[in-house]
Amino acid sequence: MDSEEWKCELANLASIPEANRQVFYECVTDLSERIKRLYPKNTDAEMITAAAAVHVARKTLAALSPKQAAALSHAIELGPWMVDSRAVVYHEMPLTLVEIVDGAFAAVTGHPGYELDGKRGKPKGSTTGNDFGLFVNQLLMIVHARGGRLTFNPKKFNRKKDRGGGTLLDALRCLRPVFPEGLIPKAADLPLKTIGKLWTRERSARRATAQP
Repeated sequence: MDSEEWKCELANLASIPEANRQVFYECVTDLSERIKRLYPKNTDAEMITAAAAVHVARKTLAALSPKQAAALSHAIELGPWMVDSRAVVYHEMPLTLVEIVDGAFAAVTGHPGYELDGKRGKPKGSTTGNDFGLFVNQLLMIVHARGGRLTFNPKKFNRKKDRGGGTLLDALRCLRPVFPEGLIPKAADLPLKTIGKLWTRERSARRATAQP
């Protein structure tokens, strides 16, 4: 399937209005390019060491009192950095910045923070702390922004045949061979609970913006 075919099929599944399709194609192309730049994962020793150091810094900053964090935020504003303090809670600015870098290291190396801590298994409640979760979240946001929608009904999903379950799962099936191998799990391994949480969150946002 060439690039034009999968984008057109995705637009059809998401019921993107004809007038919005060109911009939609540009958005999903950009998403595809950004995701592909994260593969293959960079597991060089220097990268893992740096990732671990940033993760430790994140946990250390989280332990600061609001007064201590606010003092650090003030120093950041006085420095030569372009930071919009209105975008985050003032005393959370240092932690927010380090969280962004920590998340970037996790995406590049494929080693999320809980692995750097030496823990096994994925922490409960974590729905976007991995490439797949981020990908699904971005896909839903793009579809929503361009006037489309994707349905999700896990009770009607047949894992063995990889059929049903709504147009969101149809879209993932369509995109699986297009994106890097392993990004979109096979039918037997699809994390339906994670997908459901992301879909419900996006649906709530859509309904909120639709209210007068």
